[in-house]
Amino acid sequence: GSPRDTLRVRLSAAMDGGIDAYLAGAELSTIGLFSVGATASGDLDTSAPGYRAITGTHGRRIVADAHAAGRRVELVFTSFGTEANAAFFGDPARQARAVDALGELVGTLGVDGLDLDVEALDPTWIGTYGSFAGAVRARLSAIDPTLTLSVATTANFTGALMAGAAARRPGPSPATAARRNRGSCCGPR
Repeated sequence: GSPRDTLRVRLSAAMDGGIDAYLAGAELSTIGLFSVGATASGDLDTSAPGYRAITGTHGRRIVADAHAAGRRVELVFTSFGTEANAAFFGDPARQARAVDALGELVGTLGVDGLDLDVEALDPTWIGTYGSFAGAVRARLSAIDPTLTLSVATTANFTGALMAGAAARRPGPSPATAARRNRGSCCGPR
């Protein structure tokens, strides 16, 4: 691959594999550590395999080795599913706790940024998603202004609206998004 390629490492699955040899030889600009998620309180789920792998010895070594090779590392936060996202984005206290917990973990790990990977979001939550992304961006900037925020969304109209909301760009209304998604390949996600 080109030096601009990004690899998302699913550390929980890669721990027993040859990921170290691959990472040492691959031409990558960014490694995404996949992934951490939030509990019902907004705290990070420290019992999840991804969290344990990322914060463990091997995950920290991947961060150190990537930095030594001049690569960026992003922590990936995931929230998947319409019901799970409605519960998360419908609870401002939970979001606030997640913002704080993510900031703490980014600082502890010494990564270069955070990627929000939110999929299957009902269009009515797009504004709230944008506000959450803005709060995460502000938290990262308070830690270090060079930290970055990226987003991964579904490949449909709602995903485009989510990316725009995260970038603070206004777009069509959620009702318009719902109408446009009806004919998409991937459904109203």
